[in-house]
Amino acid sequence: MGLLPIQQAAKIAVLSKVWRDAWSGLTRCCFDHHFFLYFENRPREEANECIEKPLCWNVIKKVILEHKGSIRKFVFLFSSFRKVNVRLQPCDLDESLLLVTQRGVEEIHLSFGFNEYKLPECVTSCSTLVRLYLQGFSIDPQNATWTLPSATSLSFDFVYFGTRNLSNYVFDVPKLENLSFINCKDVFLFDITTRNLHNLTINSCYSSKIGSFLPVNMDLKSICTLAFDIDSLQDFFCKTTTKGLSIQLPTLNVELLKLSGFCFQDKAGVSAFVRLLCKCPKLRSLEIKFQTVCDKWTNINKCMDEARAVDKTQ
Repeated sequence: MGLLPIQQAAKIAVLSKVWRDAWSGLTRCCFDHHFFLYFENRPREEANECIEKPLCWNVIKKVILEHKGSIRKFVFLFSSFRKVNVRLQPCDLDESLLLVTQRGVEEIHLSFGFNEYKLPECVTSCSTLVRLYLQGFSIDPQNATWTLPSATSLSFDFVYFGTRNLSNYVFDVPKLENLSFINCKDVFLFDITTRNLHNLTINSCYSSKIGSFLPVNMDLKSICTLAFDIDSLQDFFCKTTTKGLSIQLPTLNVELLKLSGFCFQDKAGVSAFVRLLCKCPKLRSLEIKFQTVCDKWTNINKCMDEARAVDKTQ
């Protein structure tokens, strides 16, 4: 069944007594770009300018309601890059997610391109959730506590962390090991307290507030793998506190350092890179992605000289 095109598989599932109920026991539910594109390609006499709710959201709701057993993984991918005329209503999404979080879900992938939707409370308080990937959301909690007791991995892509002061809110993710911020704004507002964070990725993030970049309560000492793009690394070191003092980065236990977008002609980037190396005495592996192949090969000797200079200062 899994090797057949989806339409043929659906026909067999409907006509065969053996396979008729097989789909309702699958532990993975995926509504991706192909799902929405199917509605878009329907004859125009059957569809309005925007896809009607009964033809899209009700299909999703029916699939979830008729599902038997647990839904371990739920994927909802709607990309704004595709010209699909789908009316996305937050209340419809909230209803679908509420049903999913009641089915023992362990992994959720939600993508809305560049559209911003507030993450509903049912997700931020899901006790069974282990992995959460968000794209195109805004984090603006309505309650004072965000509790994910089982979550080990959080990934944010094009996420906006609200306009209100989030310092009064508690983001409790005690088992968190992997945290990723990509193309995010005002990460410092997501003031999460980390205890066992092992992997941290920050790429193309920016802050609207001078003196703030990372969450204040984030403990970096437990991190083993650290990944930065060069611009975010510079912002991290260039930010100052409200008193005008430079950030004093503690000694890190990083063993694997990943750096992307590096260029030796960028003096500020080189300076930030060297400063970070000085804070990583346990570093065992270094991965650098250069901006161009030319820069990589013409400056490799300079890279070694910088590394040796840092080594001598330790």
